[in-house]
Amino acid sequence: MTGDTTDADVVRPRRGRPKQEGLAERRREQIVQSAYHVFAANGYESTTISDVARHAGVGQGTVYRYFESKREILDHVFDYAAGQFVGVIMTDDLMRPIDSLDEFSDRLVDIAKRMAATLEVQPDLLKLILVEASAADAELNARMLGLEGFLAEAIARVMQDGQEKGWVRAEVDTAMYSHYVIALVMPGVRHAILGTLTPTVSDRFATATVAILAAALRVPETTAS
Repeated sequence: MTGDTTDADVVRPRRGRPKQEGLAERRREQIVQSAYHVFAANGYESTTISDVARHAGVGQGTVYRYFESKREILDHVFDYAAGQFVGVIMTDDLMRPIDSLDEFSDRLVDIAKRMAATLEVQPDLLKLILVEASAADAELNARMLGLEGFLAEAIARVMQDGQEKGWVRAEVDTAMYSHYVIALVMPGVRHAILGTLTPTVSDRFATATVAILAAALRVPETTAS
């Protein structure tokens, strides 16, 4: 027996593509983003896994490798859409402290304009959140209401700060009024979903919303006796 190494003793590298760092996460994101577009275009109920796979450019088996069902994909699609929606509103410049009711009104107008601009580029965003996801089942409808609650809490904190600074009436129930603020923008949201939110319509809603809020929140001016 010699000390020579034979071909059989050599460990050869396995054939196939080398693993790519982060490939699994990128593939999941690719599938979720494709499902986002297909669900919004066709409706959740009418969409099949095959439709999602075709849009993503992968096989059905690849989709099932990352998600157990279409319903699980919808969970991730909702998170994706909600994250984008909140990202439009919760930016550093829009979350900075507010020192007057006029500034609060201007901030709401800025948010409305950013939402309108976002919806021009991504018209399916609100449709996915408010229509397809909320109609899927009670669990997702509850998550949609949770998103509304999250936004209402953020608005309530601004109003509470306004009460402390003296530009919101002390008797205002901030927890309730914050939901009213969201309700005020819903007609504009409906137009956005229908694709009829023109600049003129957007300006009209913004003007009306600001006027209603000013009347509801403004601290009455005191007159000298």
